[in-house]
Amino acid sequence: MEHEVTQIKQVTREILGALPSQMFLGRIDKALDECAYDREKLCIACRKVEGMVRLFIGVEEARELGVRYGEILR
Repeated sequence: MEHEVTQIKQVTREILGALPSQMFLGRIDKALDECAYDREKLCIACRKVEGMVRLFIGVEEARELGVRYGEILR
């Protein structure tokens, strides 16, 4: 699971680039790290991250994250 969490963090930074603050990225990392050992909880955390991005960054970015997270978590 740790490998998937690392991939998800990399994809998040790749898609969001310089848009979010370091504090926002820290919240994303915390949400993902708390679920690093349970696949079901990690899926829930990914949906939470998508929601945060949709609300604070943009719909298109959130949609792309959802697609990429799905590829990783298959």
